[in-house]
Amino acid sequence: MTLRFLLCLGLGAWLSGCSHPVRDVHQTHLQPVSLQQATQTVASDLFARIREDKGMLGRFTEQSVAIDPITDRYSQEQVAVSEEMTAYIKAVGTALRMAKLSVLSAQTLRSSQYVIQGTLGLEKHPKQPNKLYHLQAVALNVRNGELVASADAWIDDKHLRYQALPEFNDSPMYLVNKQAARPLAESYSAARFLMDVQATALLNDAGQAYRRKRYAAARDLYRQAGTHATAEQMLRVYAGLYMSQLRLGQAAAAEQAFEQLLALSFAQRDVLTLKILFKVDSEVFYGDALAQQQYQQWLRKMTEYMTKNQRCLHITGHSSRTGSAEYNDALSLARANRIKSVLDAGLGGDTAQVTAEGRGFRENLIGSGTDDDRDSLDRRVEFSVPACVR
Repeated sequence: MTLRFLLCLGLGAWLSGCSHPVRDVHQTHLQPVSLQQATQTVASDLFARIREDKGMLGRFTEQSVAIDPITDRYSQEQVAVSEEMTAYIKAVGTALRMAKLSVLSAQTLRSSQYVIQGTLGLEKHPKQPNKLYHLQAVALNVRNGELVASADAWIDDKHLRYQALPEFNDSPMYLVNKQAARPLAESYSAARFLMDVQATALLNDAGQAYRRKRYAAARDLYRQAGTHATAEQMLRVYAGLYMSQLRLGQAAAAEQAFEQLLALSFAQRDVLTLKILFKVDSEVFYGDALAQQQYQQWLRKMTEYMTKNQRCLHITGHSSRTGSAEYNDALSLARANRIKSVLDAGLGGDTAQVTAEGRGFRENLIGSGTDDDRDSLDRRVEFSVPACVR
């Protein structure tokens, strides 16, 4: 008998993991429960798999885990409830006494072995008649990007604190998640995680600084994130530079950042998702005087870009989920036509360059129907860039 075989028969097998049983990395929980219970159940599943990932020795050693705050599944924005969920996840890890826990940042990334990421969004439950909030989360190995665990749970709380956090609320753009229709674990890519994670950590740092009104620090951190960012992440970088420099009174620098954001959006994405929003049941712009002034500036920059680059634009109006489908189709079209009239005027009356349609509430991002700031993204317009037909 070889020494290795003898070790595997004895205590050595228990400690070194000579054999690794095949395990299912995903856990699902269909019974709707409270936000706290759902979050803690998912966290318990993830931490159990993290401990297993280290083998038997993992039962006796602390694992360093960074929590990337939960984002809305469709807009990829962090909302107020994200902070609440982070606290619940931390509480589970502390109770298990098996993890050093922190929020994902550039500093904590350097010392973390695992990262937890997740999304939250209203979805059709497999066995319930109505849409419910669905939490999906994954645990990832920082070193190699391996998916260690995934779990999901359904939430029966109907009125979550869904207001966007300041760095997302003030952003001129939201980013539609193109993978939203697929389960989070299936849309995950180790290569993409490894490319994204450094910039993600720095963007979290920049967002924290912006939230604390440390706008100069936020600007510098957004610039630093730009040195690591993918093309998709650069949209958040330019948006962050725009809003932090605007807060610092650096109008020319903010305008330049917006121009870069616009150019990259046209180049990289099929849909331009400027955050031009409307009041409930109205064609009137949503937001304070500063926000409405920014809308006009954004539209002016769009006409300048279209003229310079000979681009055409299609505007799609949207509405929140209250009232009849017919009424909301008309309202969303009226919103699109309002934007079209502004762009037409800026283009010297060339009405063929801009087209418009209304989609009512068929393509809601939030879909809660609360008609307040929580579902303001549903009262939006989107811009697509078709080929010009002359």
